[in-house]
Amino acid sequence: VLLFNSQKQVVLQLRSRKKERYGWKWAYHGGHVAYGQTPLQTATHEMMEELGIDLDLNFHGVKLYETQYESQYTYSYYGFHDGPYSFNRNEVDAVKAFDPQKLLDGGYDEQYVILPWVKVYLRELVKVWG
Repeated sequence: VLLFNSQKQVVLQLRSRKKERYGWKWAYHGGHVAYGQTPLQTATHEMMEELGIDLDLNFHGVKLYETQYESQYTYSYYGFHDGPYSFNRNEVDAVKAFDPQKLLDGGYDEQYVILPWVKVYLRELVKVWG
């Protein structure tokens, strides 16, 4: 889930240091679909688990995601919320709003480690924040 606030900033999470993969890196929000749940139910559940918020989500698309470790389909959504966020410390170490264009232009690259696929989805959702 790519989350935006009313100022059209993208709200990212710093993944917990405890995470096996991509810990201590800035990312969008989400998780793996649990047995018996739909992707939308999972996305909604993850927003509550990771940020303590309930919001309406908009479907963005489905992609095949492949790395050296795994292959999976990713279902992407976006939504809007201004907080406050009460994040789960087992999942998230911090939450921060970023200017989407500055992020795409590399303006945060020296200060923050932002996972590359955040930029992929931001480019695709320029109609939402641009």
